[in-house]
Amino acid sequence: MQPTIILHTGVGTTPLTDKQKAKKLADLAIEAIDAGYQALESNVDRPALKAVEKTINVLEASGIVNAGVGAVKQSDGIQRRDATIMDGSTLACGAVSSLENVKHTISVARRLMEFTELPGDESKDPKWNFYFCGYYVDKIFEIHGEKVPDEWKMSGKPSMVPRVSDGDTVGAVAIDTRGTIVAGTSTGGLSGSYPGRIGDSPVIGAGTYASCHCGVSNTGRGENVMKLVAAKRVCDLVKLEKINVMIAVDRMIKEYEQTFPNTSGRIGTIAIDKDGNWTAQFNGAAMTWAVKSKGHGFYGQRRDEKIEF
Repeated sequence: MQPTIILHTGVGTTPLTDKQKAKKLADLAIEAIDAGYQALESNVDRPALKAVEKTINVLEASGIVNAGVGAVKQSDGIQRRDATIMDGSTLACGAVSSLENVKHTISVARRLMEFTELPGDESKDPKWNFYFCGYYVDKIFEIHGEKVPDEWKMSGKPSMVPRVSDGDTVGAVAIDTRGTIVAGTSTGGLSGSYPGRIGDSPVIGAGTYASCHCGVSNTGRGENVMKLVAAKRVCDLVKLEKINVMIAVDRMIKEYEQTFPNTSGRIGTIAIDKDGNWTAQFNGAAMTWAVKSKGHGFYGQRRDEKIEF
């Protein structure tokens, strides 16, 4: 299988007419996809997992997307972050919500996923829980004799970190030479929302899903994405109807628009299927995406745009 990785930096409601902002997002996307692809080709255990984590780490550290350093603030002025990561070969996953002082939220989710993979009795052992919220993330690390690494945390008070509003929720999907598919998504949520509001990004099957057939990361109006269980819908179409991921995503977006005709219809999706087919589709005004496989790299920001880099 040809190793491939794809990312998005969120779907927007307005066109990227500001050339400086558009270039900033494009440059960031290329930097992140290069870092992820390097991990994908490296001799590491679980390269697809590492590639997705590394790609999103670069985006989270940038400060110009709605994740990590650049997370938006909820109505009380605090940044809270959500993330999830899923390994399609085992359905192992880790998800976190409302983290206030964490920069690399996706890395916390990945480590939480690894905790759940340890042997144990699912009916009795607390380490089988894969979704944690806020303060309790620190507690689950302590249970395993660890702490959240300092390099994953923010420096300074979270509410004092400046936000440059150029991008939105971020995500990545990768497939490695063994055919293992991994998907991940990281977000700062919805600006001005009530404290504790959680969208689709950390919800397995909604914002993120991976199986042996397909991997998906979504961006858009979280409440609607959750109602449609949009990420798993794509994977189910690929599996049950034996169609490629390009057709499956197109169908899911049309279903989304039909289901929510009079509300926010914005959604963006990146996906890779078991045959290595990939797609980046959206119905908003703009979505920066990038993809890389051996010898080829492309990015786009407008619909039907595909630029080689």
